[in-house]
Amino acid sequence: MFKAQLPMRQASFFPEAAAPRYAEKTSGSFVGNMDAPVHRWFRYSAGFSGAWAEDLIAREAKKREVRVLDPFAGSATTLIAAEQCGVESWGIDSHPFVARVARAKLAYRSSPSDYLAAARQVLAQARKITPELEIYAPLMRRCYTDEALRQLDCLRRAIETADEDSESGRLVWLTLVAILRATSHVGTANWQYLLPDRRKARVEAPFAAFEAMMHVIHGDMRAAGGVIGPRAGFSLTDARTCNGVPEGQFNPWRAGGAAPGALPASSCAPCVPRCPCRARRRRPCRAAPRARRTPPGSRSAGARWSSCHPCR
Repeated sequence: MFKAQLPMRQASFFPEAAAPRYAEKTSGSFVGNMDAPVHRWFRYSAGFSGAWAEDLIAREAKKREVRVLDPFAGSATTLIAAEQCGVESWGIDSHPFVARVARAKLAYRSSPSDYLAAARQVLAQARKITPELEIYAPLMRRCYTDEALRQLDCLRRAIETADEDSESGRLVWLTLVAILRATSHVGTANWQYLLPDRRKARVEAPFAAFEAMMHVIHGDMRAAGGVIGPRAGFSLTDARTCNGVPEGQFNPWRAGGAAPGALPASSCAPCVPRCPCRARRRRPCRAAPRARRTPPGSRSAGARWSSCHPCR
């Protein structure tokens, strides 16, 4: 037992020698987030370790002033890590559902009591609603029992009558989204593909699952009360244009009006330092030097990049 506690005691005396809070082999996996506050609210298969992102940002912030731009923000793992480090950040994602999840998670610093009151009101309202199952597709009927679908339908209708645009409303919506997997009796494969012919051993009732998740979210919000510093910004847009990102703050190329091929080292497309392009096309970009058409470290040796606008 003493050996297990020793690394923690050493880290308190020598913080610069503290070991990372993540396993290197799982840094690119979302698995470690399933027990992490806030990150665990939504299981995002395409995500990565929040502890790894936080450790990386914290180390860079010790060396210089840091601003973080995530052009593929997903469920806001990087943005939450940046907030935990007190670093200014902005995220972009073009998928409406994933962007809605990200915005809801970023509301974790809002009022816990307001969220709890809103969630309880929705749950009480849902118990009074008459469900309608006829509107659901056959696949939905296969993934949930009729009783589970009735309760989920009541919760959905109650949320639709609430203020979904407020921070509390976003979190209440996410509470429902967070229990969809646990309340289905069908199995899932990697990337959450449905396996309707497989059955899970443990299935939760929606009303009970909603109430349990409500307390998990409320507890995480209270624990995050000590987080200070700038709150992350977020834009539902295309990373090739960076629309909505403050000009001159995260993407100096757009603000400076530089000509194609004169992109500064810091931009909203950091993975392509020699070209203003941010999308893969079949033909190469005329603005990029011939020798650098394939960015260093690209997984595909034959990958060619073209611009999102100037050299079409």
